This record gives sequence, structure tokens and C-alpha cells, in this order.
Amino acid sequence: MKKYILILALFVSVMLLHAEITLPALIANNMVLQQKSEVKLWGTANANKTVTVKMSWSNKSYKTLSDSNGSWLLKVQTPSAGGPFTITFSDGQKKTISNVMLGEVWLCSGQSNMEMPVKGYNAQPVDYSLETINQSENSTPIRLFKIDKIKSITPLNNLPGDWQLNNPSSVKDFSAIAYFYALYLQSVLKVPVGIITAAWGGVGIESFMDSISLSQFQKVNTPKQNTSKFTYPMNCELYNAMIFPLRNVTIKGVIWYQGETNAEQSALYRKKFPAMVAKWRNIWKLGDFPFYFAQIAPWKYKAVNGTAAARMREVQQYLAEDVPNAGIVPTIDTGDSLIIHPAAKKLIAERFAHLSLARTYNIKGIEYQAPLFKSMTVNNDTVVLDFKNAELGFHTNSKKIQSFEIAGSDSIFKPARAMITDKATKIRLTEPSIKTPIAVRYAFKNFAPASLFNNLGYPLMPFRTDDWKEKKEMK
Repeated sequence: MKKYILILALFVSVMLLHAEITLPALIANNMVLQQKSEVKLWGTANANKTVTVKMSWSNKSYKTLSDSNGSWLLKVQTPSAGGPFTITFSDGQKKTISNVMLGEVWLCSGQSNMEMPVKGYNAQPVDYSLETINQSENSTPIRLFKIDKIKSITPLNNLPGDWQLNNPSSVKDFSAIAYFYALYLQSVLKVPVGIITAAWGGVGIESFMDSISLSQFQKVNTPKQNTSKFTYPMNCELYNAMIFPLRNVTIKGVIWYQGETNAEQSALYRKKFPAMVAKWRNIWKLGDFPFYFAQIAPWKYKAVNGTAAARMREVQQYLAEDVPNAGIVPTIDTGDSLIIHPAAKKLIAERFAHLSLARTYNIKGIEYQAPLFKSMTVNNDTVVLDFKNAELGFHTNSKKIQSFEIAGSDSIFKPARAMITDKATKIRLTEPSIKTPIAVRYAFKNFAPASLFNNLGYPLMPFRTDDWKEKKEMK
């Protein structure tokens, strides 16, 4: 009996000494690595063992030493976009991953409007979903990594998921915003695109923040032990499980669609969002990478005529200026008073792509800016408004221009009659009962229809000229 035990022990020892290199889920067949960058590769091996990595694009070998726990990490240089390639890892035994592409890698994160798949939600469709799913094909070099829903009370080093090829079976269940974004980028840049999604419907920004950053603003309550993945995530749990494990992935930037859950705390959101972005940039150590986000779309929230969501959209416009290398995508023309998930995911995603192509990839001539309020002039009972990014004029998609309001000294807003004037570049407002207007609002409600667009199809951004607090805020 002792003889068999000794043989078994020797067998286990030999197996441990020759244990295969283990790689995280993100380093696998079909992956995309950021082109023309210094990227990280990492994993585990036997303790204190030399790990050799060789890439087929250069046939150059890189070496590093695993630590006492077997963990290792090294940096390799990537050339211009291309593929497919192989990468071979060895600590005495070889492990090879194949079909690796070099291109552009983006992280897409947020709540349900980012999570919403191309096939849509129950009774909530996505525009162009059928043809998009059916026309997807492996030959288009887009690779998809959907992080399975996971949460943790402590930071993790790995996460569940795998790289999927571009075909109907993977596309239909993938984030619509993320996929349409990848599709547009790939069609313009003509390089492989890798998209990673980290999204969970209904969560507040607090779930995506680390405990130290969040503690500046509130008490951080988390469970004492990890709970079922089917329970709703609490503070910091998604940062720990779905963001922190990504820190070694070299990304080009982030697109973000979140804010609906925080709509009633917009003043706090203005502080929390920059703190979250700063922390993400800190753990990635890639500098101020692009962080582009969508304005929350119009919806009824607690009351159609309330202004909580309008104030959040206003805060998001401030954040586009406050946060370095940030940018905002308008959604004011995509809302539905009854459905919080706009069907126009393709439109929103393509606006994200316009922003990225112009500002991240510096392609001259790409148009991406929505009209913005510039100035207001009052002549007796008439208000004349001037705008940025509307040099070719406005047009309307309705019989009359909607969603403008003006107020006098009593601070009571009333619907205004609006006319396009001065070569269609300015708007004139009147309201017979207001003889001396002093303030204007446009689409400044939880839900309000967009009715003005510039020549390139971008909607006028919601705005107000006052800074009044609501006497009885209808959230």
C-alpha cells in the first residue's frame, strides 16, 4: 500500500512540475490585441519558472520569470493591424493560441441600454436587428468578448467569457450598441476590431466604482461574503469582478451608456463620474484614454413633465467638458415615453463611431457635433436664439417646432411659438402672455420630443438659460 502511495505522490509531483501554462479568458483563440502598442500578456505557470512567449508576426521571443505563486506578466510590442497570427507560450511545455488578430480594442460598459442585445429585449426591438444578425459573417474581422455577469466583494484577477467570431449565433446575443459601433469602426478603419462588453442592467454608477473612490461620497455598503450571481449587484461589486480583471488589457478607449439609475442624483453623479473615470485610467496606466458616453434618452421616469432626467442630461453635458478626453453622444431624438430602451441603437452607436473617428483617430472631415445653445437676445416680447454647430441651418421633422418654453419674472414656463429665421440658423420665440421673457428651455423635461436638427441629422442638444431650482420638482 505504501508503495502505491509513494508512486502516486511521485506522479502528482511530476504533473505539478510539468503543469501547463494557464492563461486568463481574455488571452485565447480569436482574440484581438491593440495594434502598434505595447501590450501585456499574463498568466500562471510553475513557480519561479522561465516563461517564453513567441509571436508569429515577428518570430521574436520574449522571456520572463514567474513569481513564487506562479504568476507572470510580460509586455510585447505589436505592429500594424493584421492577422491571423499565433502566440506560443512555454515554460518547458508549449501552449499555443491561434487566430489572433491585431487591430483596435474598445471596452463598452454601462447598464441595460449598453447590455441590450442586437435581438432586443422581450417586446422591445432593436432597429435593423434582423438584417444585422443575418448578414454577420466570420470574414468581417470583428471579435466579440461578452463578460458573463459576475460580481464580487473583492477584486478578482480573472473573469468568465470567451472571444467569439462575427456570426449570427454570437451577434444576436451581443450588445447592440457595442456591435453596431464595431461594425462602423471596422468599415471605416479597415482593420480588425475587438469589442469587450461589461454591462449589467439597472445598476448605478456606484457598482462600477472602487471602494476608495466611492467612500469620498457615501458610506460603502457591501455584503460580508459573495452572494449568488443572480442577486442584484451592490456598491463596487462590478468594478471588482468585471472591470478590475481587465486592467492588463491594452484598450484604445471606452464607450459608456449609463445614468438612468442615477437620474435623481445628478448633482452627485457630476462628482462620482469623474472619480470613476480617474480610477479606471489609473488601473489601466494608459494615460487619459478616450471615455465617450451617451446622454440618457428621454423617458417618463416618475413623471413625463418632471425634470430629474433633464438635469442629468445637463450634468452629462458638463461632464463632457469637465473630464479630460471625454465626449458626449446625443440621444434626445431617440426616446420613447413608455420604453426606457431606445430601439435606435444603430443610430446611437454610429454617433459614438463618428466621435471616435474624429477625435481618437483624427480623420479630417468627420462630422460629429450636435447643435448647442450659444446665446439669447431679448427684443421686447421676442427671444432670438443663436447656436453653435448649425451653420448650414436647422430643419424640423414635425409640423411645428416643439419643446421650447419661455418664462417671465414669475419663473413660470409656458410653451413658446418657435420660428426658424436668419437663413435657418436662428430660432425666434414668442408667447403672447409673456411680455418680457427672461428665460428659455428646450426639451428640458424627463420626456420631450426633439424637433430641431442640423443639416447632418444631429439633434439640437437640450438646454436651459436659467439656473432656477424647481419649486416642486416632479422627478
